Amino acid sequence: MADSLLVDRIARQRGPSLAAWANGRIGSASARPPPLVGWCRRRFGRSARAGRSPLGKSVPPDRDERQRNGNREATLCARAQGMETLMRRKMLILTSSLIFFLFAPLALGTCAANWTATGSLNIARGELHITAKLLDGRVLYAGGDFPGRSAEVYDPTIGTFTLTGNMTTPRNNVNITALLTGKVLVSGGYPNTSSAELYDPATGTFSPTGSMSEGRRNHEAILLQNGKALVFGGSECCYIPRNSAELYDPLTQVFTRTGNLNAFRENPAVELLSSGKVLVAGGSDQIAPGTVLSSAEVYDPATGLWSLVGSMTMPRGVASATLLTNGKVLVAGGSSATQVLATAELFDPSTGTFTATGSMSTPRTLHAAVRLQDGRVLVAGGINASGYLASAEVYDPSTGTFSPVSSMITARGGIGAVLLNNGRVLYAGGGSNEPNIDSRGDTRLAELFTAEVANTPGKVTGGGYIQPDGTMTPATLLIQSGVNASVGDKATFGFGVQFAAGDTNPTGNLQYNDHAGNVTITAVSFTLLNIGAGVCGPNTHAKIQGSAAVTGPSGGPSTQDFEAEVDDCGSPSSTPPDTFKITTTGPTSYMAMGPVVGGNITIRKQ
Repeated sequence: MADSLLVDRIARQRGPSLAAWANGRIGSASARPPPLVGWCRRRFGRSARAGRSPLGKSVPPDRDERQRNGNREATLCARAQGMETLMRRKMLILTSSLIFFLFAPLALGTCAANWTATGSLNIARGELHITAKLLDGRVLYAGGDFPGRSAEVYDPTIGTFTLTGNMTTPRNNVNITALLTGKVLVSGGYPNTSSAELYDPATGTFSPTGSMSEGRRNHEAILLQNGKALVFGGSECCYIPRNSAELYDPLTQVFTRTGNLNAFRENPAVELLSSGKVLVAGGSDQIAPGTVLSSAEVYDPATGLWSLVGSMTMPRGVASATLLTNGKVLVAGGSSATQVLATAELFDPSTGTFTATGSMSTPRTLHAAVRLQDGRVLVAGGINASGYLASAEVYDPSTGTFSPVSSMITARGGIGAVLLNNGRVLYAGGGSNEPNIDSRGDTRLAELFTAEVANTPGKVTGGGYIQPDGTMTPATLLIQSGVNASVGDKATFGFGVQFAAGDTNPTGNLQYNDHAGNVTITAVSFTLLNIGAGVCGPNTHAKIQGSAAVTGPSGGPSTQDFEAEVDDCGSPSSTPPDTFKITTTGPTSYMAMGPVVGGNITIRKQ
């Protein structure tokens, strides 16, 4: 596995160019076959044979290049599985001698600091599984068990996975998008590449919805601030590449075409910007297999067009992209055409350019990156030339550096990672070399990362209202049903929260009233006041957490956890303006966000 881009192609069933690379390397004594063999088993079954196509049919030597590449994939898998057997035999005696001394402490029940085991998936799900965080804080896991149709839901309050309704059809290389309506869009995937369906958490069932205009698998999908889902790229059967894009409207349940990308990208880094635009960077070139792109482009929902921006400092595919609280995007790791990368860079939307930042301590691709509640970014797991990774590290935007943290309990790649409402990060499934994997090399194990988020001495005050006027970005007041408030509706707020060194918890008050939605939120206690960098500079962003009495939008009063995020940019007329966002979790989950139209936010760090 000397070349991570192509290793990633194997792990996620990418294009035929993989076989040409792997044929030249799989015989190397330094090659490590288990992740490759796991892919082969998913692709061909337990036994791959040379001279067989991915569909199990003989391939004459005069067929087109795509079929010959498929033949080389089968040959590659046969050699990889044979090598795996040989290596296992040679390592058996050595492993037996060393396993007690090396791993006995782990077997005695020790666990990595910051990481704790949680309930396991009911079904092992590999690199191809997908996740979506539901409005009520639970997490949907689907796919990764092809040709199965199963799905399950993780409940953070009890730490367990529960099987839910099956998808209407088996899907592999699929993508899912959590919608503002509370439902989840499942689009494309093999073999039903143009079809789509919706998951309803209220009933625990999937149902068909409108189909895409083109078949797609291994594509990208992201929720826009206007509530629509942008679906783009990917490929059709036989690796026919796509650079087209379309929008799914939850209200009409219809897909409509939008502007095409400027490049045919596979495995790009994708992130939603604070402005509501979408950044797409790098990836492998589907037109020129083996070529990795450094170019980047941005989608503007207002025009429906893609525009090229500055290129990354180096080509990279299968990298992670994470929006920081200051509005920049951290692009980390991935792979070039020759190696796995440890480097990282920042995209600045205000200039449209990338600049290098601190590098990770470990090269990695197929990893997961999640922004923590304190604004730092956790990067964990993945794969490189040594195999699956358990190592993890945290990026601090204030210093521009990565710092190692304790390793995961289970080494894994192709992970589904989600930031939970309680501030922990859930990592579940993925490909792995460790015990308790299934025949495909996938794991059921799940674990939680807990970051130590400290209170910041200081004081945050504010008052005013947020009000959609049809032009703001974001212009959103969302009640439980996910329906936008009408133009002219407004929500008022007022708060004053402070924390002093030596205090146990922050103190103060917070009151919020959504007049149109008939929702009131009154804080009864505070657990966190964290001040850090924001879109308007150092110490201009604050996060407040605690417990609140909530009334509406349906049902009687209830006590729920809440989180408020505010930005102090100077005044309501500043560019960007002060912003206010509040979220509750519970039986009547609620979220509202928007620029402060009247009033002001003030953040003072001591």
